[in-house]
Amino acid sequence: MRTPPDQPLSRPLPAPGTPRAPAAAGTETELYDDPGWNTYIGYVWERSFGDTADFARADDEPVNEHRLVAGVRLWW
Repeated sequence: MRTPPDQPLSRPLPAPGTPRAPAAAGTETELYDDPGWNTYIGYVWERSFGDTADFARADDEPVNEHRLVAGVRLWW
């Protein structure tokens, strides 16, 4: 419900149709442990909600995405 214009807002309301950020969850397993670098493999699931999901459906894009990820993590 929108606040009437004569009442002050603590923060502005989003415009109608404003997209919402998708939610993502995942897991990774480190395959090698060495100072300075390691390899990993994992799984990521991402889901769009609200207007973002509606926009994706309108463009024939998936609302749910599943990905396998792999890589090398470096630090120094």
